[in-house]
Amino acid sequence: MSLYIVGDVHGCIETLEQCLNRAGFDPVTDKLWSVGDLVGKGPGSLEVLRLVESLGDSFNMVLGNHEVRLLSLFAGGDGSAKTLLQPVLKDKGSVDWKSWLRQKPLMLRDQQLGVIMTHAGIFPGWNLSQAERYACQASVQMLNASDAWLRQLAQSPYKRAVTDVDAGRYTVHAFTEMRYCNISDPNRPTLDFTCKSPLEVTGPLVPWFELWSAQSELWVFGHWSDLQGATGRADIRCLDTGCVYGRSLSILKVAADGTVTNV
Repeated sequence: MSLYIVGDVHGCIETLEQCLNRAGFDPVTDKLWSVGDLVGKGPGSLEVLRLVESLGDSFNMVLGNHEVRLLSLFAGGDGSAKTLLQPVLKDKGSVDWKSWLRQKPLMLRDQQLGVIMTHAGIFPGWNLSQAERYACQASVQMLNASDAWLRQLAQSPYKRAVTDVDAGRYTVHAFTEMRYCNISDPNRPTLDFTCKSPLEVTGPLVPWFELWSAQSELWVFGHWSDLQGATGRADIRCLDTGCVYGRSLSILKVAADGTVTNV
């Protein structure tokens, strides 16, 4: 059995199918994880969802910011992605996509293989135990949340949590939107959601992964296509390599013995 981890697909169904075939993924014996952002931007979001849902227990994923926006649309929200995602929103098939997505976590960990996966990363202001706890709490909150709460997820990301309700949204945004941290106070990094590209960096901003010490487990994330997969680290890897922009779709293979290869 091998674990395959795929980067941001963004509705590129043909590319996903081709890459899985080329990688030798077998749903009978293997597992497939997605770093999130299966939907949005590309033309085949519904087809991508149908493919991965058909894999049953062989598939798992973490929510990306585009799945969060889709949940907001399902709850009656509005946004620029609404037109593109109409096929998913109007799908009358056997799967309730709103319910299916709400059950997906913000963080996955396979301790036997030594792999941790999130969409955007793990906020350096938390330790790993806190991150797991907050991810679990926010996932439970999302599962039971009102449509009004889900609609608010599409609003500008929270810089800090003011109330317990805010804390859930803050956690969702940290796991799905984070790129840079502000280190004006080196002992208390804060999230910065204003900067996306390394070319735009001003002030005391550093990529979130540079604030973590070396890890014994492999951390995998997506979300940040401007990195083009480069973090400068072997222990923290970015799998968003801009498939939807005509670049490659990244897939990692983690063998049963823990060996990691790009496929």
